[in-house]
Amino acid sequence: MRALPIARHGGSVRGPALPHAVRPVAWFVLHFLEMCVAMCLGGIVLSALVFGAAALLGYPDLRQTSPVLSTLVVTAYLAVAMTVWMRFRGLAWRPTIEMAGSTVLVGVLTVRNLLLFVVLGWALALLWRAEPSPYQQSKE
Repeated sequence: MRALPIARHGGSVRGPALPHAVRPVAWFVLHFLEMCVAMCLGGIVLSALVFGAAALLGYPDLRQTSPVLSTLVVTAYLAVAMTVWMRFRGLAWRPTIEMAGSTVLVGVLTVRNLLLFVVLGWALALLWRAEPSPYQQSKE
């Protein structure tokens, strides 16, 4: 049986080196988990602060009373949490802005869909309650 080589750097001993194909996948998974933790913790803390402050100001359920505003607020603080963590980890501005921009894009598309469904629901409600025109009535 052949022993795996052990790399020595600066007096510390590392385990066996990962195969070349596994390293990028492992780095991606680690970075993905770091981002999930950063955004979840940032989201929980900032949600408690923002929605708690809104409740103290007289808006106890901001998600129900103003879903568009609350979606934009959640989008903003998730992007901020992501940006702070990525800059703390030493990433350059370009990938940081790209990833935070993708979060903002999802938030904007969510607001667009919310507004689209509200408008479509309103239009369908008007059509449902509207009296049929003389051309739509059957001639009996």
